[in-house]
Amino acid sequence: MRAGLIIYGSLNTPTGGYLYDRMLVRHLEDNGDEVEVMALHLRRWGLPDNVDPRLLRRLLALDADVLLEDELAHPSLCLLNRRLRRSSPTPMVAVVHHLAYRAERSPPRSAAHRQLERLFLYSVDGFIFNSDATRASVRSLAPWAEGVVARPGKDHVTPCHRVPDRGGAPLRVLYLGNVLPHKGLDDLVRAVALLPRGAVRLEAVGAPLDLQFLIEVQELVVSAGMEGLVHFHGRLDDRRRDEMLRGCDVLAVPSYHEGYGLVIVEAMAQGLPVIAPASGGAGEIVTHGEEGYLLQGGDVDGMADRLRALYEDATLRRDMSQRSRRRFDTLPTWEEGMSRAREYLIRVVEGAR
Repeated sequence: MRAGLIIYGSLNTPTGGYLYDRMLVRHLEDNGDEVEVMALHLRRWGLPDNVDPRLLRRLLALDADVLLEDELAHPSLCLLNRRLRRSSPTPMVAVVHHLAYRAERSPPRSAAHRQLERLFLYSVDGFIFNSDATRASVRSLAPWAEGVVARPGKDHVTPCHRVPDRGGAPLRVLYLGNVLPHKGLDDLVRAVALLPRGAVRLEAVGAPLDLQFLIEVQELVVSAGMEGLVHFHGRLDDRRRDEMLRGCDVLAVPSYHEGYGLVIVEAMAQGLPVIAPASGGAGEIVTHGEEGYLLQGGDVDGMADRLRALYEDATLRRDMSQRSRRRFDTLPTWEEGMSRAREYLIRVVEGAR
């Protein structure tokens, strides 16, 4: 089988979605398939790509049995796919990590993404979903959507036993994700500000992809008088990132929506309780009240209450830690998920012949 894969930017971008794409490519190639990756220029809105004749020619020149399209690139493909279909019989399959409109905090931007994503979803022939929740999101816009749920794996992580609690030390809360408005770091800072002074130390790790938003969060820290309690580390290499995971007590994912949440899997490998978004696929990993808590995006008071409970109750923290580590053991491997994806792609290719 010969496959093309269209993405934005570099396949080596250190996010969960790109890791998923890399693992899919690796699995296909390990099974004798050929994959050609076509990287489009990452920009805020890629709409001009839809009328770029050079891009259309590049796509038509791909010698592929199936064309995989990362849904992140929907602004560049939502109309272009229709032009491509008129000239090529190659089936197109969307790889969907999450829908952007579900994560947006800005109503106008959410509405714009919703329209573009609907156009994109109607332009493809099949889908690879990373969770049941992502499939449900897609079907809310394209009720006919068929495909396969191929969950991310866990075996890129080395699990270890939970480090015992450090007694009277502050609760070390880890934020691990790019610094973007829909990731909710500002809400987490507001939640920490509601707790007793010195109860929590917040470690924020991730690339500042929206500098204006980062400045706003830093100003929020200063205005709350928490300069010594909130630490911004930027993007860390894998070794330092793993050390941070092992050294913290709780992972907080204050996002407004996550399609799955590989960072949750990585935290569970270290036995961290997790505060995660109720919207999206995190609920397929975390059971509310067992391995952590599920909260709606923007619920600052709820986040503060859960952090306070974990700070004050060492038994609760220990029990959740143990359940989190046990839950990790039950999660799927990459081989399981990517095998499902490949089997589906083979069916798509055979059906197109």
